[in-house]
Amino acid sequence: MVKVEGQRLIRVPVQKVYQLVSRVESIPRYTEVWLTADVLEQKKGSSLVHLRGYFAGMPVDSVHRIVLQAPARVEFRQVRGTMKVFRGEYRLREVDGGTELVLRVEADAGIPVLPEESVRRALYLFVERTLDRMKLLAERDLRVPRRVKEKAAAEEAEQPVEVSPPTETPPAPPLEERKPEEVKKRKRRRRRRKRTHEGR
Repeated sequence: MVKVEGQRLIRVPVQKVYQLVSRVESIPRYTEVWLTADVLEQKKGSSLVHLRGYFAGMPVDSVHRIVLQAPARVEFRQVRGTMKVFRGEYRLREVDGGTELVLRVEADAGIPVLPEESVRRALYLFVERTLDRMKLLAERDLRVPRRVKEKAAAEEAEQPVEVSPPTETPPAPPLEERKPEEVKKRKRRRRRRKRTHEGR
C-alpha cells in the first residue's frame, strides 16, 4: 500500500474551495488520472461515480463512493475497479481568510507489472497536479480585476489625445499706443546708431 499526502494554501474562502471539490461531475477538470466521470447515483451527502482514465500509463476503470461532509471534508473510496485499493480524502481548513487544502491518497494497484516505485511516483504526480489545478481553478477569479484594469488602461491609451492649438504671441502694439518712455528710448537708440555710423 502506497500513501501520499500534499497540501496547498488557496487564497479564497473555504466555501468556494468546497464547492469545487464537491462537484463530482467535475473531477476530470482537476485530475489527470480520471478522464471521464459518470454519476451513477446521487444522494444527499454521497454519490456513486464511474471513473475512467490512466494510472501510471495503464488504462484504469473505477467506481467510487464519494462522501461529502460540508464544508470540511470530501472522502472517496473505490467500490470496484481495476486497482485493488484506491481511496483518500480532501480536508479543508480556514487559514487567514484563505483555505488550506490537504489531499491524502492511498493506493494498491494490484497489477503485477506495476512495481511499487512506479505506483508511488504516479500517486505523487496525481496528488501534486490535482492540488495545483484546484488552486488555479479556485483562484482564477482573483486575476479578473487585474485584467479588467489592464484592458481599461489599454483602451484609455488608444483614445485620441486632444491637442490644443499653439498659442501665438500677441503682436506688438502700434507705435501710437506705446508708452511715451518706450518711444523715447527707441529714438535715443536710433540716434546713437546713427552717430556711430557717421563716426566710422
